[in-house]
Amino acid sequence: MSTKQFIDMSVRRKLTAMLTITMSAALLMIALAFIACDHRSSQHDPIDHLATPGKIVADNSGAVVAFNDSKLAEEVLTTLRDEPEIQSSCIYDQSRRLLAQYHRGAGQSAPGY
Repeated sequence: MSTKQFIDMSVRRKLTAMLTITMSAALLMIALAFIACDHRSSQHDPIDHLATPGKIVADNSGAVVAFNDSKLAEEVLTTLRDEPEIQSSCIYDQSRRLLAQYHRGAGQSAPGY
């Protein structure tokens, strides 16, 4: 659209065109903000997803360590089977001896503490 055509337009059409352009720009900016917010929250989601099973295991292993019960410690760690992101986990007693370990794959050993 040339400036001559714009000048020849009625005031009503000019206002409609300006409002359309303004609203389109505003909607574009809002869409970009939503995309940026969604991208940022999706980066933090895996961390939050892994923190929850870790807290549950930590809460359930307090009594296990207090009573030095390795069988119950293994049961606590078997709850991690439903979390494919968790490859291994260990519970140590107060003197840093291994009580129980969980490994998704075979042939892995517990890390030293």
